[in-house]
Amino acid sequence: MTRVGHLHCSSSGCVATRDTMAKCYIGSFGIYAIVTLALAGFSIWHAFHTRKQFFPATIFLTTNKINVVVLSNVAFMTTLSLGKFLKHIFLGELSAQEITELERKGKIAVTETCLALTTFREELNIRMV
Repeated sequence: MTRVGHLHCSSSGCVATRDTMAKCYIGSFGIYAIVTLALAGFSIWHAFHTRKQFFPATIFLTTNKINVVVLSNVAFMTTLSLGKFLKHIFLGELSAQEITELERKGKIAVTETCLALTTFREELNIRMV
């Protein structure tokens, strides 16, 4: 078996190891985070540069469709970062099988939560939450 870059190659083909896949994932997530934060910074700068007061700039940030998408992407990236941080703190290093099981159960939990929220949306209010 020979090693070519991040791949281990043999006569049956090339396979990426778990370590190299994790490094690629962290690298791509880092690039995603940097681009997301740069776009958000530019959007906020543009809003405050074109509108000199706080209130008009805030209204522009919350009503312009592109700004809403950019800021929602920041919220999504923050949620992913928090999830990765909590996984690292509470679970540490996981094997590939454990990661697969965690992802499977996480998808089921999110689906069930969304279903419950849509089913009981009329009963939910501030006091209930």
